[in-house]
Amino acid sequence: MKVVRTLVACLAAGTVSWVFTASGLAGAAPAATTRRAAGVKVIPVAVSETRYKWLAAGRKKSDYTELKITVHVVGEAAAKAVRFGHVKITDAVDEKGNDLLAAAKGPQHPRDYERGFVTIADSRRAQAKNGFQAEFLRLQPGARSAAKIAKVSGSLKLITGGKVAEVIIPNARSLIGIEVDHPALKAAGVKVRIVKPGPSVVPWEDPAKTISFQIDGNVDAALAASMVDASGKAVDCHSSVRTDGGTTRQQSLTAEKQLPAKPGLKLEVLSGAKIVTVPFELKDIPLP
Repeated sequence: MKVVRTLVACLAAGTVSWVFTASGLAGAAPAATTRRAAGVKVIPVAVSETRYKWLAAGRKKSDYTELKITVHVVGEAAAKAVRFGHVKITDAVDEKGNDLLAAAKGPQHPRDYERGFVTIADSRRAQAKNGFQAEFLRLQPGARSAAKIAKVSGSLKLITGGKVAEVIIPNARSLIGIEVDHPALKAAGVKVRIVKPGPSVVPWEDPAKTISFQIDGNVDAALAASMVDASGKAVDCHSSVRTDGGTTRQQSLTAEKQLPAKPGLKLEVLSGAKIVTVPFELKDIPLP
């Protein structure tokens, strides 16, 4: 037997919104220039709350809770953006003062747009005029007696323009300790060095199945990473990322099955783009 409680609150569009000026990303390399956006609205349009508890004896299942806030990101910069990501919630409390960033029960795997950039799909644009729709996830539901979220603050990043290049590094594990020399990386202001996988990088992964690397410089221009075999065919893998929040990122790709012979590293890097950071602070959001 299971108990699932899902509540959704729809917030009328246009009734509540907050306007913030997007600030340029500090420290970005000239290859991905930054500017101040004219104005971006972050508008909450729906809130859903899920509480899942497994009651049956025998097979054990994890309890699960989640609070999701759906927002529309609109304005000139949002309409022109080709990718968004690095969604970070820094503060979230309900009206009772409860921390909504407390560790939620159950698996809470970061979404792609939380740890990097993703393409803004047409389906997201269709939901919001002059912008796109996004979701703030992995928040802990508020107290049952709370009627509203007092505050949610954080930031997200937008990318406009630019050119994406693919960089394939063959037999990457043979280059441990070496900085990769590639014109597309230089154009993007990105430095990539292959490092030895192990406890100092990803202690929870099998180093025999892993490619580890460090990105320095304009880390936001390194959009995506994947593993390929010697022929360039994609290899099923999962990613682990560590970052100092600035100009250094450590990342590992671990094969889901057996590591192929001479595995390669495939990177997508961006040059000639504009990257803006959009801070937001949403207040008094009704709970379902």
